[in-house]
Amino acid sequence: MKKNNEVKTSFSAVLDIINSICIEEYGEVYREIEKIYRDVEDLYNGKWTEYQACDTGYHNFNHASEVTLASVRMMAGWNRAEKEKKIPFDCFKIGVVSAIFHDSGYIKDIDDATGSGAKFTFTHVPRSMEMAVSYIKKNNWDQKAITAVPLIIGITEFNQPIYFDKYLEDDENLITVAKIVGTADLIAQVADVFYIERLPALFAEFDESYDFEGRENLKKRGIRIYSSVQEILSETLGFVENFVLPRFDYFGRMDKYLTVFFKTDRNPYLESISANLYRGLLQEQITWQRIGDILKELNIVDEAKLKDAMFIQKALRDDYDSLKDTSKRNLNFSLDNIHSIVKWMDKNSGYYNIGEILTKMGVVVPVDLRKAIMQQLLPANVFSFLKPPDFEFILSASILLLNLRRAPQVLTHVMDMMAQNIPCEASSILLADKHKHELVIAVVTGPKQKELDGLRLPWDKGVAGWVYNHGQWAVINKALCDNRFYNQIDNLSGFCTNSIMATPLVIDGQVVGIIELINKDNGSGIFNERDLAILHCLSLQIAGSIDTVLWMFQNKATLDKI
Repeated sequence: MKKNNEVKTSFSAVLDIINSICIEEYGEVYREIEKIYRDVEDLYNGKWTEYQACDTGYHNFNHASEVTLASVRMMAGWNRAEKEKKIPFDCFKIGVVSAIFHDSGYIKDIDDATGSGAKFTFTHVPRSMEMAVSYIKKNNWDQKAITAVPLIIGITEFNQPIYFDKYLEDDENLITVAKIVGTADLIAQVADVFYIERLPALFAEFDESYDFEGRENLKKRGIRIYSSVQEILSETLGFVENFVLPRFDYFGRMDKYLTVFFKTDRNPYLESISANLYRGLLQEQITWQRIGDILKELNIVDEAKLKDAMFIQKALRDDYDSLKDTSKRNLNFSLDNIHSIVKWMDKNSGYYNIGEILTKMGVVVPVDLRKAIMQQLLPANVFSFLKPPDFEFILSASILLLNLRRAPQVLTHVMDMMAQNIPCEASSILLADKHKHELVIAVVTGPKQKELDGLRLPWDKGVAGWVYNHGQWAVINKALCDNRFYNQIDNLSGFCTNSIMATPLVIDGQVVGIIELINKDNGSGIFNERDLAILHCLSLQIAGSIDTVLWMFQNKATLDKI
């Protein structure tokens, strides 16, 4: 466990939940389960002598941990709903080890010096099986586990048809566990509250594996080749509709046991999937009918209510289409910008999408959907770390950022304010130049401002490059001890970096840059949870302001013509 003044990972919290479920379902905390979890955490951190630390940005221990948590929750839900068919502890344990090892095949052997583990994207499942079997043999597990674990891991392979071995089918408990782990792998991915933000890391893994395996060879195997992050995002709906939901059905809709586990009519995982679709696709009006179909498949709406919503949508569309001609609408807007914007708002507000109609009908509860979306944008525990002065700073920063379009130097003022709120020696905003594959220091504060302003660095180097490519925050309180640290900036500027905190700037699911704070200046020199919470809030505000400026640049001509 880390000290209280350091940023904690979520992994200990996940283990606490798993232990509490063990107590409720099986009467005690099983040290075996805790040992499995801790051992695999060590594996991902490079503490096993045979393997390197995991170096993939998407399929990492965070993903393995979330799949394990979803599996354990579903197994607990099953036990509570199917009391006469409760999963025995030995099968529960098999489920845990299968889930936690299911993507371990991305980890490289200790002597592998080529590329990253992403190259194993389309071959990782057999490697995961081997690593899991080796582990359970070393720990003297029985033959039942040695046989079942690799078979269950095999079910998680995306690019292969689902196949249940007869050994699993002959054991009712094992087949239940297999279906649960298969469901958990899907639901933990698509319900991830940072799913959209992590797509750049997923695409980076795909891209390396395409080069390693050969694009033409993969195409011959029927594997989809993505050309960009945006392409993955735009096909998220099709992925859920054509792959995730059919597999949910094939696995027997094990996701319903999550509702049992949470002891309410709500399923936070399914709500989070809905929110991901809402965030990623609300630019395309036509997708909303399909989203309505998915909400039906997820048992959030029924067929009758969906038909009612579609009927209302058609009536609204027909009514709006009849008024499209401005001469028929008897409107006389002047050509100044304010009236143009009013007219643009009027034009776009008359065309309701299925999601809005369903909320107006009361079928999808607006407050629940908003909570799910806000949980993705601003996790609830962020507020627990903030104090009244922090909220005052966040409000002040947001008011200043409203003027970004007129005064770009607002960003410098906001970063100066940040350095006062979180005492640090320096701070910067780096934006991605996608043509040159570089990160550009666009805003910088601190003693080396003149030397660093406008400096460019490769977007795959340093902590900044890691945050950019992985779409995840980083807190490093001993820079020289972290292999992500890139000392060339210090060499050029004469600055000495000790601690770093950085978070991505995300617009429409794509990382466009990062915010970085250097050298916490409060005596301890350690960035903590409060600092990260403030930086997270600020990154949302800055990204939103930059997005607005970009949108205005891109749409100015369109607005003028409305």
